[in-house]
Formats: sequence, structure tokens, C-alpha cells
Amino acid sequence: MSDHDHHVLSPVGVLLHAHRSLARADAEATRTATRTHRRDDVDLAFALTCLRGQVLDLVPEPVRHLLSDVPAPEGVDPVDLAAGAEQVLRSVPLEQMPPGTGLLLTRLTETLRRFW
Repeated sequence: MSDHDHHVLSPVGVLLHAHRSLARADAEATRTATRTHRRDDVDLAFALTCLRGQVLDLVPEPVRHLLSDVPAPEGVDPVDLAAGAEQVLRSVPLEQMPPGTGLLLTRLTETLRRFW
């Protein structure tokens, strides 16, 4: 979350924000992996694609239309973007989030530890 996003998000708002962050991270990592073909870059891109899909599965169908298009890669570190998604996901107590959020957080944390 940026400095101007200090308001409290609802669980759905958290998921939408996390999806956007992971979608941007995925786009950045995929761009890098396509350019370098390095195993770690490819692995990171794959992990972020999976995490993005996992967040999407948690977003309720009636609000999926609120998911915005993913901007073109801008040269931002995908791991930093993924860390932002983790931060926003931890901003709401887990018991208020949909089932599956804990597993998502575990996988996201493991990914960050591996690539940070």
C-alpha cells in the first residue's frame, strides 16, 4: 500500500488490492523471465502467476468486475510488489478473510523468503 492508502480496507478491498499488486508483480516478473530465461526469474514468474490466480479465486464473483486491467510493466521490482500484497493481506484479521487466505499468505511468505 502506498503512503496515501492508510484507510481501512474491507476484506474484499484487501483482496482487490492484493490482486492488483500480484498482477503487477506477475507482469514484471514475466517480462524479466522472457528477457533473461534465467531459472530463478522463470520460477519467480511462475510462482507469482500461481499466487495471482489464488487471490482471484478468493475474490467473490459479484465483485470481480472491479478488478482493473494490469498496467504494462514499469521496471518495478516484482518482489517488492509481492511484499506489498502480503502487507495488505495482513492488514485485516485472518478470521475476517475468506477461507483459503491463510494458505495464500503462507505461500506468498514462502515465495518472498525464497526470492528476497
